[in-house]
Amino acid sequence: MRFGLIDTPLFIAFGGFLFGIFQFGKLKHWERLILLVLLLNVVVDLIAIRLTVLNKQTVFCYNIYVPIEFLIMLLVYYLYLKPGKTRRMLVYVIPLVVLYAVFNGLFLQDINNEFASYTFFIGGFIIALFSYLIWKQEVQEKDIDSRNIILWFSAANFLYFIITIPALSANNWLVVHDTDKALPVQIINVVMYGIFSIIISLGFIWHQKGTI
Repeated sequence: MRFGLIDTPLFIAFGGFLFGIFQFGKLKHWERLILLVLLLNVVVDLIAIRLTVLNKQTVFCYNIYVPIEFLIMLLVYYLYLKPGKTRRMLVYVIPLVVLYAVFNGLFLQDINNEFASYTFFIGGFIIALFSYLIWKQEVQEKDIDSRNIILWFSAANFLYFIITIPALSANNWLVVHDTDKALPVQIINVVMYGIFSIIISLGFIWHQKGTI
Protein backbone atom coordinates (compact mmCIF):
# COMPACT_ATOMS: atom_id res chain seq x y z
CA MET A 1 0.00 0.00 0.00
CA ARG A 2 1.49 3.33 -1.06
CA PHE A 3 1.16 6.55 0.91
CA GLY A 4 1.66 10.13 -0.25
CA LEU A 5 1.87 13.59 1.28
CA ILE A 6 -1.91 13.88 1.08
CA ASP A 7 -2.15 10.97 3.54
CA THR A 8 -0.25 12.87 6.27
CA PRO A 9 -3.42 13.54 8.33
CA LEU A 10 -3.93 9.78 8.57
CA PHE A 11 -0.59 9.39 10.38
CA ILE A 12 -1.37 12.36 12.63
CA ALA A 13 -4.70 10.77 13.58
CA PHE A 14 -2.94 7.49 14.29
CA GLY A 15 -0.40 9.32 16.46
CA GLY A 16 -3.24 10.91 18.44
CA PHE A 17 -4.83 7.50 18.84
CA LEU A 18 -1.57 6.12 20.28
CA PHE A 19 -1.31 8.99 22.76
CA GLY A 20 -4.82 8.12 23.92
CA ILE A 21 -4.16 4.38 24.13
CA PHE A 22 -1.33 4.99 26.61
CA GLN A 23 -3.91 6.55 28.95
CA PHE A 24 -6.82 4.25 28.11
CA GLY A 25 -7.33 2.92 31.64
CA LYS A 26 -7.66 6.46 33.01
CA LEU A 27 -10.01 7.77 30.33
CA LYS A 28 -13.70 8.40 30.95
CA HIS A 29 -16.31 6.79 28.66
CA TRP A 30 -16.76 9.91 26.54
CA GLU A 31 -12.99 10.34 26.23
CA ARG A 32 -12.72 6.79 24.91
CA LEU A 33 -15.32 7.68 22.28
CA ILE A 34 -13.05 10.48 21.08
CA LEU A 35 -10.32 7.89 20.79
CA LEU A 36 -12.72 5.74 18.77
CA VAL A 37 -13.28 8.63 16.34
CA LEU A 38 -9.53 8.80 15.65
CA LEU A 39 -9.28 5.03 15.22
CA LEU A 40 -12.24 4.87 12.82
CA ASN A 41 -10.82 7.76 10.79
CA VAL A 42 -7.59 5.81 10.35
CA VAL A 43 -9.38 2.56 9.46
CA VAL A 44 -11.71 4.22 6.92
CA ASP A 45 -8.81 6.12 5.33
CA LEU A 46 -6.81 2.91 4.97
CA ILE A 47 -9.78 1.20 3.34
CA ALA A 48 -10.19 4.16 0.97
CA ILE A 49 -6.49 4.07 0.04
CA ARG A 50 -6.75 0.35 -0.69
CA LEU A 51 -9.87 0.88 -2.83
CA THR A 52 -8.06 3.61 -4.76
CA VAL A 53 -5.20 1.21 -5.50
CA LEU A 54 -7.78 -1.27 -6.81
CA ASN A 55 -9.36 1.51 -8.95
CA LYS A 56 -12.64 1.28 -7.07
CA GLN A 57 -14.98 3.97 -5.74
CA THR A 58 -14.15 5.24 -2.25
CA VAL A 59 -17.13 7.52 -1.75
CA PHE A 60 -19.39 4.72 -0.47
CA CYS A 61 -17.22 3.91 2.57
CA TYR A 62 -17.11 7.61 3.55
CA ASN A 63 -20.86 7.93 3.12
CA ILE A 64 -21.37 5.00 5.49
CA TYR A 65 -18.85 6.33 7.99
CA VAL A 66 -19.84 10.01 8.19
CA PRO A 67 -23.22 9.40 9.94
CA ILE A 68 -21.51 6.98 12.35
CA GLU A 69 -18.83 9.57 13.11
CA PHE A 70 -21.46 12.26 13.68
CA LEU A 71 -23.37 9.95 16.02
CA ILE A 72 -20.26 9.26 18.09
CA MET A 73 -19.33 12.96 18.24
CA LEU A 74 -22.77 13.96 19.46
CA LEU A 75 -22.74 11.11 22.00
CA VAL A 76 -19.46 12.51 23.34
CA TYR A 77 -21.17 15.84 23.98
CA TYR A 78 -24.24 14.16 25.49
CA LEU A 79 -22.17 12.09 27.92
CA TYR A 80 -20.01 15.06 28.88
CA LEU A 81 -22.76 17.60 29.50
CA LYS A 82 -24.51 17.90 32.83
CA PRO A 83 -28.31 17.63 32.87
CA GLY A 84 -29.70 20.82 31.37
CA LYS A 85 -31.14 22.48 28.28
CA THR A 86 -28.24 21.68 25.93
CA ARG A 87 -28.21 18.02 26.93
CA ARG A 88 -31.98 17.76 26.47
CA MET A 89 -31.61 19.20 22.98
CA LEU A 90 -29.21 16.38 22.10
CA VAL A 91 -31.83 13.79 23.07
CA TYR A 92 -33.85 14.95 20.06
CA VAL A 93 -31.03 16.02 17.76
CA ILE A 94 -29.07 12.74 17.78
CA PRO A 95 -31.87 10.49 16.39
CA LEU A 96 -32.89 13.22 13.92
CA VAL A 97 -29.37 13.38 12.48
CA VAL A 98 -29.27 9.59 12.09
CA LEU A 99 -32.74 9.45 10.52
CA TYR A 100 -31.89 12.23 8.09
CA ALA A 101 -28.69 10.45 7.04
CA VAL A 102 -30.72 7.30 6.29
CA PHE A 103 -33.40 9.30 4.45
CA ASN A 104 -30.77 11.14 2.41
CA GLY A 105 -29.07 7.90 1.42
CA LEU A 106 -32.31 6.22 0.40
CA PHE A 107 -34.13 9.03 -1.39
CA LEU A 108 -32.01 12.12 -2.06
CA GLN A 109 -28.43 11.24 -2.98
CA ASP A 110 -26.89 8.15 -4.53
CA ILE A 111 -24.44 7.21 -1.78
CA ASN A 112 -22.80 4.61 -4.02
CA ASN A 113 -21.54 7.19 -6.49
CA GLU A 114 -21.97 10.61 -4.86
CA PHE A 115 -20.65 12.10 -1.62
CA ALA A 116 -23.56 12.57 0.79
CA SER A 117 -22.97 16.31 1.04
CA TYR A 118 -26.44 17.09 2.45
CA THR A 119 -25.78 14.85 5.45
CA PHE A 120 -22.29 16.32 5.86
CA PHE A 121 -23.51 19.93 5.72
CA ILE A 122 -26.45 19.51 8.09
CA GLY A 123 -24.67 17.18 10.53
CA GLY A 124 -21.49 19.25 10.42
CA PHE A 125 -23.39 22.45 11.17
CA ILE A 126 -25.10 20.80 14.14
CA ILE A 127 -21.79 19.53 15.53
CA ALA A 128 -20.19 22.97 15.06
CA LEU A 129 -23.14 24.51 16.93
CA PHE A 130 -22.85 22.16 19.89
CA SER A 131 -19.07 22.60 19.89
CA TYR A 132 -19.66 26.33 20.32
CA LEU A 133 -22.20 25.68 23.10
CA ILE A 134 -19.70 23.48 24.93
CA TRP A 135 -17.07 26.23 24.85
CA LYS A 136 -19.65 28.83 25.87
CA GLN A 137 -20.63 26.72 28.86
CA GLU A 138 -17.04 26.20 29.98
CA VAL A 139 -16.26 29.92 29.69
CA GLN A 140 -19.39 30.89 31.61
CA GLU A 141 -18.53 28.41 34.36
CA LYS A 142 -14.90 29.59 34.30
CA ASP A 143 -13.83 25.99 33.91
CA ILE A 144 -11.14 26.35 31.24
CA ASP A 145 -8.57 23.62 31.86
CA SER A 146 -6.11 22.60 29.14
CA ARG A 147 -6.20 19.02 30.51
CA ASN A 148 -9.90 18.76 29.65
CA ILE A 149 -10.02 16.91 26.32
CA ILE A 150 -13.54 18.16 25.55
CA LEU A 151 -12.15 21.66 24.97
CA TRP A 152 -9.68 20.35 22.40
CA PHE A 153 -12.27 18.08 20.79
CA SER A 154 -14.93 20.79 20.48
CA ALA A 155 -12.36 23.30 19.17
CA ALA A 156 -11.20 20.77 16.56
CA ASN A 157 -14.78 20.07 15.48
CA PHE A 158 -15.75 23.73 15.29
CA LEU A 159 -12.71 24.74 13.20
CA TYR A 160 -13.01 21.73 10.91
CA PHE A 161 -16.68 22.10 10.05
CA ILE A 162 -16.81 25.90 9.96
CA ILE A 163 -14.17 25.80 7.20
CA THR A 164 -14.84 22.54 5.34
CA ILE A 165 -18.59 23.06 4.93
CA PRO A 166 -18.19 26.18 2.72
CA ALA A 167 -15.09 24.64 1.09
CA LEU A 168 -16.94 21.47 0.10
CA SER A 169 -19.92 23.53 -1.05
CA ALA A 170 -17.58 25.40 -3.37
CA ASN A 171 -16.01 22.12 -4.44
CA ASN A 172 -19.40 20.65 -5.44
CA TRP A 173 -20.03 23.69 -7.65
CA LEU A 174 -16.53 23.70 -9.13
CA VAL A 175 -16.63 19.99 -10.00
CA VAL A 176 -19.50 20.80 -12.34
CA HIS A 177 -18.42 24.21 -13.63
CA ASP A 178 -14.62 24.49 -13.28
CA THR A 179 -12.81 21.23 -12.47
CA ASP A 180 -9.36 22.87 -12.66
CA LYS A 181 -10.10 24.84 -9.49
CA ALA A 182 -11.73 21.95 -7.64
CA LEU A 183 -8.47 20.29 -6.52
CA PRO A 184 -7.20 23.27 -4.44
CA VAL A 185 -10.54 23.30 -2.61
CA GLN A 186 -10.22 19.57 -1.90
CA ILE A 187 -6.78 20.23 -0.44
CA ILE A 188 -8.40 22.56 2.10
CA ASN A 189 -10.33 19.57 3.43
CA VAL A 190 -7.12 17.54 3.74
CA VAL A 191 -5.36 20.38 5.58
CA MET A 192 -8.28 20.84 7.96
CA TYR A 193 -8.38 17.10 8.64
CA GLY A 194 -4.71 17.36 9.60
CA ILE A 195 -5.39 20.33 11.90
CA PHE A 196 -8.36 18.47 13.40
CA SER A 197 -6.12 15.48 14.20
CA ILE A 198 -3.33 17.68 15.60
CA ILE A 199 -5.67 19.52 17.97
CA ILE A 200 -7.14 16.30 19.37
CA SER A 201 -3.68 14.76 19.68
CA LEU A 202 -2.55 17.80 21.68
CA GLY A 203 -5.59 17.30 23.89
CA PHE A 204 -4.48 13.77 24.77
CA ILE A 205 -0.91 14.99 25.37
CA TRP A 206 -2.07 17.69 27.80
CA HIS A 207 -4.48 15.27 29.43
CA GLN A 208 -1.64 12.83 30.03
CA LYS A 209 0.25 15.53 31.96
CA GLY A 210 -2.70 15.80 34.28
CA THR A 211 -2.97 12.04 34.89
CA ILE A 212 0.68 11.25 35.69
